[in-house]
Amino acid sequence: VTAPQPADAMDELRTAADACGATLHEADDLARLPAKAELGLTGPHQRTNALVAMAAWITLAKANEWESHEDAVRRGLADAWIPGRLQWVERPAAESYGADEADGAGGADAPVAPRTPGMPPLSDMSGMPALPARLVIDGAHNAHGLAALREALADQCVRPAVVIFSCLADKDLAAVAEEVRRMSGDAPVLVPTIRNNARAARGEDLAAL
Repeated sequence: VTAPQPADAMDELRTAADACGATLHEADDLARLPAKAELGLTGPHQRTNALVAMAAWITLAKANEWESHEDAVRRGLADAWIPGRLQWVERPAAESYGADEADGAGGADAPVAPRTPGMPPLSDMSGMPALPARLVIDGAHNAHGLAALREALADQCVRPAVVIFSCLADKDLAAVAEEVRRMSGDAPVLVPTIRNNARAARGEDLAAL
């Protein structure tokens, strides 16, 4: 069962299905989302994912003569959630840092960030942009996923104040960097190197791109 695909991708799926004697179904030929269905996972791309899940469920239910109830389907779509998929988190108030703190102009409403082991002294971080009070975490790690994230943020009328990004070195780094740049707009991008992972791309290389 597949979501709608570009023609070349669909050709590959048909070839793979034929090779193992499987029937290939397009999700929108099998299912429709219930009217005004609420999804636990946000973003326009998640409606496509939900449709694929529904089509797969319908296929299994028919093959196994299982009953399918719309109220259960609605509940399943609403309860589905994966950590790190367009996940909003409120950052706890703690010590502030950045240029505002360095010159004493922070004020009660200035964004603040918790101190963590190994964090440089505040006096060494005056050039760092202050983190906003709300953060969104997403596991997009290739150009396709980042494009979906960018569209999802635009759908929610969200413009990043700062972007923190890193990835593994075996990705298409030029394409990834281009999507990050498009998503960030004029916002600063912080590019750390992923620690304790031999496959990690160097932050310096990503930043250069």
